[in-house]
Amino acid sequence: MPYAEGLIDNQFNFYVRADGMIWHTSEALPASARMLTLLAMHHSYSGADGSFALKYFAKAKALAELLAGRHAASLQHGSPDPRYIRISAVDSLSNPLQFILK
Repeated sequence: MPYAEGLIDNQFNFYVRADGMIWHTSEALPASARMLTLLAMHHSYSGADGSFALKYFAKAKALAELLAGRHAASLQHGSPDPRYIRISAVDSLSNPLQFILK
């Protein structure tokens, strides 16, 4: 677990801003979005009290809201438009970010 905590610490301390945007342009937004999954998996596997996950909750929530907003904006365009993004894994869920956006 210390290695995973180090990765998560590094990502949220040096790459994710308080508003959910990414500091460095070379860091792709999808890679940062994957960190939301890693943070949730760490919390699930560690069995800890949640204090580690809560340390980055504000940034994780901001990142999730940014991703949800971008996804919603992309759905306003038709499928021939390159701005249209349909995520098949999300389609089967009523609200995939419901646990973070509460």
